[in-house]
Amino acid sequence: MQVLETMTRLPLMQRWIPLCVLTWGLTVGVGLARLNEYGNTPGLAAAAPSKWPCSTLLERSRETSTLLIFIHRYCPCTQASLRELARITASRPDNLRVQVCVLQPLGEHAIPSESSLWHAAGQIPGVIITLDPDGLEARKFGALTSGHTFLYAKTGDLLFSGGITAGRGHSGDNRGQAAVLALTVDPSNTEFLDSHSSVFGCPLFVTSRP
Repeated sequence: MQVLETMTRLPLMQRWIPLCVLTWGLTVGVGLARLNEYGNTPGLAAAAPSKWPCSTLLERSRETSTLLIFIHRYCPCTQASLRELARITASRPDNLRVQVCVLQPLGEHAIPSESSLWHAAGQIPGVIITLDPDGLEARKFGALTSGHTFLYAKTGDLLFSGGITAGRGHSGDNRGQAAVLALTVDPSNTEFLDSHSSVFGCPLFVTSRP
């Protein structure tokens, strides 16, 4: 009772401060929870063809494994995928043909080579960058999310399909990256053979920037 009387004697502004602090704390908490949920929510992925598609115009190596990654040049999450790609290529420079396919949406006239992701991919030694008009090649491989990565053996058999990051925009060791590194050395590795991992990125097929 005494506390209540003391509170009522306080100026109006002072009485509102605790409520404002509580409201701010709840808002921040909810925001962080939603951000964490978003960061750990994977994108869509279709079933990848078990054999290198005959209809694709993309080339695969017949001497080493071929790694493909499809990206949307406006996707901020894909920066992390490219960082992991750089780590992979640095570890396996002679065991891998690496190709980055950049989506060019139909009717969009922006120049893909001027995007930051195109420049980031170009900084990775040995990477081949290809434009994918209207995502025709992405559809042939079942890629629906930016950062979707495929590893095919020199025989044309699918070894891995999925993402190479642990979350949206998160760099660091993860199962997808480990699978690619292991399978480029030993395509028959039973621990990772025909493995899959979630893809964290923006949708490839949207009518506006992700």
